[in-house]
Order: sequence, then C-alpha cells, then structure tokens
Amino acid sequence: MRKKIEKRLKSFSGRISYCFLCRFKSAIFLLLLFFAGQPTPVIILGETFMDKDISTTSNSSLAPLMRAMNKLQRGEILSVVTLGGSITTGYTAQDPAAEGWAGRIQQWWEQKARESGGTVLFHNAGLSGTDSAWATVRVADHVLLHDPDIVFVEFAINDQWLDKKVRLRSYEGLLRQLLAFSDRAVVLLFLNERGHPERGQGKEQSELGRYYNLPMLSWADWVRPDEWNRYFSGNEAIHPNNEGHESIARGIIDFLERLWGMTQRTGDVSSVGKNVLPPPLYSDEFQHVRWIHSGNAEILSNTGWIVGSDLHPEWFRRGGSIPTGWQSNDKNAHLVIRVRGKSVGILYSESDQYRNAQAWVESPDGKIGKKVSIDCYVSYRTGYLGWAYRELVQGEVVQDYLVHVEIKKSRSSDDGKWAKIAGVVVTGVSE
Repeated sequence: MRKKIEKRLKSFSGRISYCFLCRFKSAIFLLLLFFAGQPTPVIILGETFMDKDISTTSNSSLAPLMRAMNKLQRGEILSVVTLGGSITTGYTAQDPAAEGWAGRIQQWWEQKARESGGTVLFHNAGLSGTDSAWATVRVADHVLLHDPDIVFVEFAINDQWLDKKVRLRSYEGLLRQLLAFSDRAVVLLFLNERGHPERGQGKEQSELGRYYNLPMLSWADWVRPDEWNRYFSGNEAIHPNNEGHESIARGIIDFLERLWGMTQRTGDVSSVGKNVLPPPLYSDEFQHVRWIHSGNAEILSNTGWIVGSDLHPEWFRRGGSIPTGWQSNDKNAHLVIRVRGKSVGILYSESDQYRNAQAWVESPDGKIGKKVSIDCYVSYRTGYLGWAYRELVQGEVVQDYLVHVEIKKSRSSDDGKWAKIAGVVVTGVSE
C-alpha cells in the first residue's frame, strides 16, 4: 500500500504545487505514525516527507532528531537543552524542576538512557520573562556551551510582547545560531494563553519552522476547548498549573515515544538529511549579535549613570558570563556610547518601582534618530522583574552609531527611583 501511495504522489508531483505536495505528504506521514500505534497529538512538520523510506530520505525534518536518538540507543552520551521563558522554567508548577514540562521530558529521556545504557546530559535554559531577542545574546552561554544534540525552543508566548518588526528577525537569528555549523535537532514548541490558542506567536513562528524544515509541536493541537480551565489556576492566564505542564509534556512525550520506536526499527540514520543552512527568510542579522555592557563599552561621555544593573536570578543557575549594564536615579543623567552594527537596541529590566529612560541613535552624518521610550516602569511588575528589548534603529548595513541614553522627564513621584539598563545590542556583528 505504501508503494502505491508513493507512486501516486510521484504521478501527481508534476501537477501539484510544491507546498501543497509537501503538506499532502506530511498528512500521509501522520497517518503512518497513527497506524504505528495509538493516536498521537497533531504534529506540525516542516515541509518534508519520506519519499521512499525515512532511512534514505534527504529532507526529513525528523532525521536530526532520529540521529540524536540513535546516539542514545547505541549507549552514547546525549545532550538535550530546553530554551524558553518562565513556562520552560516550570514557573507556577509545584516543584518546577520536576513537575514543569521540561522536567517531565527530562525524566523521559533519563528513562530511555537507563534502558539503552546511555547517558543523558539535560540542561534547562529557561529564563523567566525573556523573549527571542534576549535569547540571541545568551544562547552561546546557556545553550551552545553544552554542545547539545537536541534543543527544544519555546518563545511563542513571550514573543507576542516583542515588537513585530523585531520578533521575526530575532527568532530567525536564534534558529540560525542553533543550526549553524552543526547537525543538531531543533524542535519548536508553541504554547498559548489560557483558552486562546491564537494568543501566541505559534502561527507566525511556524513560517520559519517550515522554511528551516524543523519539527513543530503546538499544545493547542492536543487540547480540547473545554479542557483549558483545568490547566490554569485562579486568574492565571499565562502560566499553566501542574496539570497543564503534564498536558504539555504528555503531547511531547507521545511524539518522542513514537519517534523512538520508529528509530529503533529504522536503525542507523547517520547519513540522512544533514543540516544545510539556507539563506535567511527575513534576516540573518540576529545570528550575529554583540552585547555591549559596562565591561566592553566605548563610552564617550557619562553623567549620572553608574555601573550596575539587575542580574536575572536564574542567570546564575544557567552559568556563563553575567554582564552588567548601568543604572541611574539622576534626572539629568546622560550616557553616550559608540557602537558599530546594523541594528541597535536596548536591553533593560522592568518593575513597578522603576522610572523610565529614553534612548536614540546618532548617525555618522549627524542625523538624530527618533527618541525611543525605555519603559522600565511597568505597573503590574509587582514583586518581580520583567526583562525587555527595545529597538532604536533597524539598519541595512553595518555602520557606526552614537547611542544616547538619558532619564526620561516624568512625574515628581519618580524622583529618587531608578532606571536600569542591562546593555546595548548591535546586530550584524559578532564579538
């Protein structure tokens, strides 16, 4: 029957568009997975399918993940990293490390390691309140340092608050950093707000997932509309409770379990579907980023800003370097830094106890850019910090800029309060 399906697909290929054919093939592939065992959550795949057999397919989005599983099945060491925001840390789960979705799939990987005689090195690189722009400056320390075979990426929730002009570029840059010069598997996870599958950037991010031929899992695909209230407690609309984390993990594990069995039956796929990084779909500038902070900045002038900024408490647990920026409670504070890059943005922290700043760039020709509000004051950030990125200029070529940062004139009640800047990010260049 399978050969008949393949034959028909080939006969149709001259009359059906490439994209339609790929989606049709993906649907047939899901049916094959279905008949291999019990029903599985809907899996959104990159535009791919096995033309003959998955062991000889050159473009399968599952091949890198199967190769990683091969390592563990041979009794070798497998490195797995989860990268995301607070939901990835397990926030609101009782015992986040064990009951969060990442902790639950860690247990699954460790069980497979025991069964196969291999070893799993699992690292949770979740960082509360961060988005894909923040991820581009920390991925080297928190992910690539572990030389992962598999990376699960979860930013569909937090990227919805990132400027639309930034988030597609930053998300693509993050994916390109993960995929460049490697054969690692990258799995995209799309979560959403309570009862609103459309509240999240899964649909937008899936365009990049398809372009880079990556496996993608969407929580909403295995949750019925009447189930959402079970997965969130009280008025919480963003962070799932224990049952919600269990639901997320269950869908991921169902997928992994099927693929594990398929990999065992298929055998070695080491020569199948090697990663080839295509030209960028939107931009590759966030593939190459530099974080400018108090330790490496070229400061031209400074009035009222002192070294020191908030350090994310979870950053210490993730390891790597911990740069600091600047802070000020002086209403006349003004900082000028020389930078070089394509686009320029500000990293900063948010609290209901802070005051706002503003920043702008000055081009070599003396042109002054628009003043951009750096909203360190956020009324609902009570008792905890938020972390944000605000772009000052989106450039087309690498060039020099002067970055100006000053305290924004505001209410008298802000007197004595602090604005805290974690640093400046320039794109299109590396350290």
